[in-house]
Amino acid sequence: MTEQFWLSLGLGVGIGLVYGLVAVVSLRVALRQSGQQFAAIFVGGMLGRLVLVLALTVAVLMLASVQPLPFALSLAAVVVVVMGAEMLIAYRHLNGRPS
Repeated sequence: MTEQFWLSLGLGVGIGLVYGLVAVVSLRVALRQSGQQFAAIFVGGMLGRLVLVLALTVAVLMLASVQPLPFALSLAAVVVVVMGAEMLIAYRHLNGRPS
């Protein structure tokens, strides 16, 4: 494994963790709301985070010498796990169960 591989992996995981941290903040704000406000903040936050991830990904691919496959796979893995957890928490909240 080369240094470039580990850099690619680390940057992918790092951007994914940034996505996760912003998800926690926006989800906490959304959970305090009800009805349409909850849905607007939840969906809007998700779209905003995806735009952020896109911008960070483009910046990394333009500015750093990364291997695209490890970068993309590590980023996708973290984002999928975070989105799954976020959906589960939102589902439980909407069905009256504590998250």
